Amino acid sequence: MLSFLVDGLILILLGATLLAGLRLQRSLQGLRHGNQELQDLIAALDAASEQAKGALGGFKEALDASGLRLADETKGVQGLIDDLQFLVNRGSQAADQLEAQIRDARGLAPADRALKPMPRPIEPRPGETALPKADLEQALRALR
Repeated sequence: MLSFLVDGLILILLGATLLAGLRLQRSLQGLRHGNQELQDLIAALDAASEQAKGALGGFKEALDASGLRLADETKGVQGLIDDLQFLVNRGSQAADQLEAQIRDARGLAPADRALKPMPRPIEPRPGETALPKADLEQALRALR
């Protein structure tokens, strides 16, 4: 009878071992399935990083092209700035010469920088009326 008890105990222990083995097999299958998903995720991440590298290369090329274009435009603008500075200097010289000629024509001394103000027009006295425009035009024609 003791042998039946020992055999029964061994049978129970073998059954428990079998159940533990089945649970271990299921866990390993789940781990293998998770491993496959992880490999798929790594492959997708690798593909996305390659795509990002390609996009960055395109951005770099576009940036280089726009930088060259900007440098060319800057050179063109600098030429326009130089031309405008030249024209301003020439205009300033012409204005200085014109001012000197006016001063000489008016007989002003070179040290006199200010031009003489224009005389104020003569206005009629209170109670007097100005000549009509037609009379002024006739007087001017007569003077010619």
